[in-house]
Amino acid sequence: MLDRQQLESILGIDAPWELRDIRWLPEQRRCDIWIGKRLSPREWLAMRREPALPEKVWRHLNVIGMQTWLHVTPPLDAELENLSWTGSEEHCFTHAMARHLFTLMTGGMPLATLCRILDIDIADLWRYCDALHRRRQPIGNAAPGS
Repeated sequence: MLDRQQLESILGIDAPWELRDIRWLPEQRRCDIWIGKRLSPREWLAMRREPALPEKVWRHLNVIGMQTWLHVTPPLDAELENLSWTGSEEHCFTHAMARHLFTLMTGGMPLATLCRILDIDIADLWRYCDALHRRRQPIGNAAPGS
């Protein structure tokens, strides 16, 4: 399995964010990763935590052939839109996964094939397609191919 630093590098997690916990579930071919804002020494010493939004969970690109789910508890003032490992309120995929799906779908890959090779539930993929249709633009923080 990958260690914490390798996963932070693969996911593109930079300060002030940090990987807090990893749970590998090989029998379920699943990896759950918790990400949070790195606390300063002053915050740790004071045992003060900033208020946070409810935990958000998004499906990310597979890591070593496992479904990867990212759990993020952002502070109230967090800017998440430009982070590839966060996602939209409209569906369960991270921006990176949404761009990957968009590229494969526009390349002609059938939805059933996408579900099979990426181990995605068809209902989740339909929610993504519906959000894409309603917005008439790619879901994610960058246009496909950028």
